[in-house]
Amino acid sequence: MAVKKSTTMEKLLPADFFKKIAGGEYRTDYYPKFSDRKAWKKVRKCEVADRVIAMADKAVEQQVLPTPYSVYRQYQVTGDRANYEHLFFTRRDELSVLALAVCLTGDKEKYMPRLLDYAVAIMEETSWCVPSHSHWIKQTWMNRRPVDLFNAQTGMVMAMLHYVLGEELDKEIEGLSERIRRITLERTIYTLFYHPESSEMHGWYNTDKPNNWGPWCAANCLLTVLLLEHDNEKVALFAKELLHVCARFVSCHADDGYCNEGPSYYSKAGLQLFYAFVTFHKMVPGSMD
Repeated sequence: MAVKKSTTMEKLLPADFFKKIAGGEYRTDYYPKFSDRKAWKKVRKCEVADRVIAMADKAVEQQVLPTPYSVYRQYQVTGDRANYEHLFFTRRDELSVLALAVCLTGDKEKYMPRLLDYAVAIMEETSWCVPSHSHWIKQTWMNRRPVDLFNAQTGMVMAMLHYVLGEELDKEIEGLSERIRRITLERTIYTLFYHPESSEMHGWYNTDKPNNWGPWCAANCLLTVLLLEHDNEKVALFAKELLHVCARFVSCHADDGYCNEGPSYYSKAGLQLFYAFVTFHKMVPGSMD
């Protein structure tokens, strides 16, 4: 991978920021693991907890819906993107509420079996890129799987699952957490940075003229790297690259945050940008002051 030139934003950081990361001097303990029952008991008291558990109770009763290629291909044939996206997003929503319910209640017997179904099913998907963002050039899409908005988001969800519940998953299926780690890194971070045949598909990363995908993808990829990558030097390198994406986005926007795709993207690009900066700040406390 080619490392991009430094940005004005990078120059505002502490001089040893990336050196510290490469040396392993950064934090990743942003969220409590399942084993921290004291922390999750506190979370259980929040207003939204009952709603999450109710959603998980419904998910336990539902079977994992299949995601056949015939439905994926509907976008290319008829232009319909809704059918596959319903299946795609339902899987991730159900996985998330089930994982939260396990942590909130501690009831692995009730929620873990269906959670495992969803985790394995998502890993078995041919692509984590939704069909409307795929590249249908001469039907070669199976070998060309862009890291789009929802590939990056899936990476973040799987990274969070691995971090919070990895030890518990391994008690159910030996080695499952490592399988999640490897598959997630390969489909997201390594595809983005190490697969040159896919480089032209990642405009949010490669272009000098940023778009709203930039901070959205960067924020999710950043958390994926921090929670899954074991090589600290790689973490520093990937973090630097993702910071460049955020810096380019900032450099091309007026102070009022005007977005040419409409106000709805304020809550996506703008807040994801903030989320990325908060993550950097948590990595090395005080670094983003």
